Amino acid sequence: MTDIDVPLPGLANLRRTRPSTVRITTAARRSFWRRVRVTDSGCWIWTGAVASDGYGRITWTHHGVPRTLSTHRFALTLALGTIPAGIVAAHGCDHPLCVRFGAGHVHPSTQSANLHHAIDAGRHDNVNLVVDSTRRRQQSLTTRAMLLGRCEPQANSNSEQPEQSMLF
Repeated sequence: MTDIDVPLPGLANLRRTRPSTVRITTAARRSFWRRVRVTDSGCWIWTGAVASDGYGRITWTHHGVPRTLSTHRFALTLALGTIPAGIVAAHGCDHPLCVRFGAGHVHPSTQSANLHHAIDAGRHDNVNLVVDSTRRRQQSLTTRAMLLGRCEPQANSNSEQPEQSMLF
């Protein structure tokens, strides 16, 4: 398997002493897959770091240059080799920790199409965000903890059960 160069946003045209891409190494791939769990729903859930927006994050270093990516974008890069400009990694399954490529899960999309999907799914009303990042992060942390056996499903701080569709 060959390593994949991942561009560092905004650095393509700058004069620099460091590279504008950081290679996804074999070690980074192994680290990624060690933190993925397959669920009955078909989602492959990231169980590593979760950022404040509720999406998974992976960080690795290649020749002293660190790189952090959203795990669904990392998965799309592994699947496609490179992600063309203007393409985002979208979730057909609506689960922010899913890293499964294709089959209604993580797929290439445009930002516009991704936003339309969010509106259709009820996460955005075309003006206001309906599902905020704090709630999404808490749902992601709960999902991760359940998959790692660290907790039992229970009511959240608002005494509501998370919707099953939001968990898997």
